[in-house]
Parts: sequence; C-alpha cells; structure tokens
Amino acid sequence: MISEGGSPEAYLVTLERLGALVEGAETIVPGHGAPLRRADARRVLDEDVAYLEALRASGPTAELPRGRSTPTQREIHGRNAARLT
Repeated sequence: MISEGGSPEAYLVTLERLGALVEGAETIVPGHGAPLRRADARRVLDEDVAYLEALRASGPTAELPRGRSTPTQREIHGRNAARLT
C-alpha cells in the first residue's frame, strides 16, 4: 500500500532494498502472514514491483497480482490509484 504522503517511487526504492536482504536469507518472516522461503518472498517482491510499475503507467486500470484480488486488496488498490492523481 502506498501510504498517505508516500509515492510509488519511494515504495520501489524500499522494495529494492528489501530484495537485497531477501537474497541473503533462507527464510523471511513478514510482518503478517506465514514465513516465506527465499524464492516465494522474491516472487512476492517481483509481483509488487510489477504492480507499482503498472499502477504508475495505468492508474486504476492496473491489475492486481494474481491471487491478491480480494475485497481488501481492491480497496487498497483504489486508494493507491487515488494517491497518484
């Protein structure tokens, strides 16, 4: 989620920093959800980067990553798109 006052660019920088940490870990324990193996965490990071890039390019018509189109995720997506305008 892009926080109020945040930007997709800052979020992408954060994901890039996290990516370097993920590469050095075997298991990642996120702030919520189950622990992830490195490959699964890398996939989530890659999906998030692709989503943010699509959001910058397409705004509200950007698609959420597969498997993350829950009502809550769609609500967050709407807020993300609104913050870009």
